[in-house]
Amino acid sequence: MGDLQGWPSWRGRKYEDAPQAFMISLGLKTHAGLILGGGESADPVATAVAGQKMASFYTKNTGGGDSEGLYWRHYLAGAGQSGEALRAFATVEGVAAANARGAHISLNFSAYATSKVTGEGRAVKATLHIPNGAMPAGGTYSAIQAEVYCDGDDSDPSAVTEFSVMDFTVQGGNSTAQGKVKNLFSMHVPTGEEAAGNMHVSTITAATMNAACTEALRVRVNGNIRYIPLATAVQ
Repeated sequence: MGDLQGWPSWRGRKYEDAPQAFMISLGLKTHAGLILGGGESADPVATAVAGQKMASFYTKNTGGGDSEGLYWRHYLAGAGQSGEALRAFATVEGVAAANARGAHISLNFSAYATSKVTGEGRAVKATLHIPNGAMPAGGTYSAIQAEVYCDGDDSDPSAVTEFSVMDFTVQGGNSTAQGKVKNLFSMHVPTGEEAAGNMHVSTITAATMNAACTEALRVRVNGNIRYIPLATAVQ
């Protein structure tokens, strides 16, 4: 008699007669995941019940040291490959959604008197690792890219109320407390010498600025349209 084999409550996508099940399907849906998945573009796992989470994990670590709620590392090991360790895609499908976000990442504190960070407290931190050596020529690198993508020739956002590539706001939550948000900067720029290729330039002169400022960036500040001057030269 062979070894006793049992199946999990989720049936495998295929190879149900094999000794091991893989490509496990959540929700009894065919999927394209090599290890785990549920549903495809033409046949998603669907529900008509409001307020549902398709996948929900509440985790806690009470030990010391570093901890991750989810750690996913994906290696691109083929020449000419493109890819992501995480790809999140939200689609508004034929309805007027109240709010839609491709991803919403938060950092909060359970108790204002005792819950704090002594180092960094950031809702999102994007780190671009520079290898320990000279990087090869070519390529465009950045720690963050904010991109607006037009799906076709007729893409036209001109009728929307407001459109921006990046939005810096203090909003949501308690409106009275918003006024208490002090020491706020739109960005932090590290200093350095211009010759070293840093972002901070300290050698600019007023005469050069007056002659060289022929362009500007259009921004909205406290509901008002303002323009940040751009100079074509600094000396």
